[in-house]
Parts: sequence; C-alpha cells; structure tokens
Amino acid sequence: MYDIRHNSACYWFNRYPTAKGLMYRLGWRKPDKIEYYSGFLGVADEIKDSDMIIGEDKTKLYQLEEKNKQLEKSVAETTKAIDLLRKQFKKIESEMK
Repeated sequence: MYDIRHNSACYWFNRYPTAKGLMYRLGWRKPDKIEYYSGFLGVADEIKDSDMIIGEDKTKLYQLEEKNKQLEKSVAETTKAIDLLRKQFKKIESEMK
C-alpha cells in the first residue's frame, strides 16, 4: 500500500497549490503524511510533465506548437489588416459627411 500512496502523492504533489487540497485528495488529516509519502529516503523526484512525453508524441507536440505559432502570426496579421480597413472606412465615412 505504501507504493500506491507514494505514487499517488508524487503525482498529485505539484498539481495542488496548497497542502490542504492534497490532504483532502488523498484523505489525510495530518500534513506530515505529505512528506512521508512524497519523499523517498530523503530524495524527491524532479521529473517534469514534459519529460514524460516520448518519441512520436514529442514530435507531434513540436509540430502542433509550430502550427500554433504560425496560426498566431496569421491571426496577428489579419487583426492588423482589419484595423487598417476600419481606419480607412472611418476616414471615408467622415469625408462623406
């Protein structure tokens, strides 16, 4: 049972901003359980979520990030063009009055 509690504590440890939330999630009443189950012989796990991504998934993630950057750039350019058109329409409208 220790291993299950340890794995669960390590998984949820960085996802909760407060110890109270973690204690509620794992059903603990005392905060000393957090240290007991999240520590392993004084060593803490420093792996990040990004380290859990492997091979193909990492390639797909990088491709999606690149597409996202391109889309953001396209949206920014489109927004600039729309703003320019709005200014021109306002200028034309004011000249017609």
